[in-house]
Amino acid sequence: MSRGWRGLVALMVTCLVASPVVAEEEQPVGTVEMEIKSVALLLGATWGEGKLVYGGKKYTFSISGVSLIDVGVSNLRAKGGVRHLRQIADFSGTYAAAAVGAIVGGGAGAITMQNEHGVTLELTGVGQGLQLTLAVRRFRVKLE
Repeated sequence: MSRGWRGLVALMVTCLVASPVVAEEEQPVGTVEMEIKSVALLLGATWGEGKLVYGGKKYTFSISGVSLIDVGVSNLRAKGGVRHLRQIADFSGTYAAAAVGAIVGGGAGAITMQNEHGVTLELTGVGQGLQLTLAVRRFRVKLE
C-alpha cells in the first residue's frame, strides 16, 4: 500500500474512533428511523427517507448525498438517537461522517454523524447488498 493510501486510511480510522470529550453526555432528545439506498463506483450516490420523533411529534425527511472511495450497491435500514437538537429547524442540514466497512450479502454496523448545527445522529443499522467502503460520506437531510 502506498504511503498516501496508508495516510488516508489512518486519517479515516482516526475519525471513526475519535470522539470529543464531554463533561456530561446529553441524553437523546429524539429518535430516527431511515432507509437509505446507495450506488457507487468510486463516487457514490445515496438517497432515502426517514422519520424523526421529536417533542412528541413525528416528522418525515428526505436524504440525499455523495460518498468518495466507495464501490457497490446497498440498501440500509438504520435507527438511533438524536442529540443536541434544540429546535426542529436545526435537524435539516448536511451530516458528515467517515466510514470504513463492507457489506457482502448482509451486515450490521454503527455510525455517528453531525450536521452544521451541532445535531448528532447515532445510528445502528442492517444493510443488504455488496459494497466496499473507505469513504467520506456527506448526507443532506431535509424535513418534508
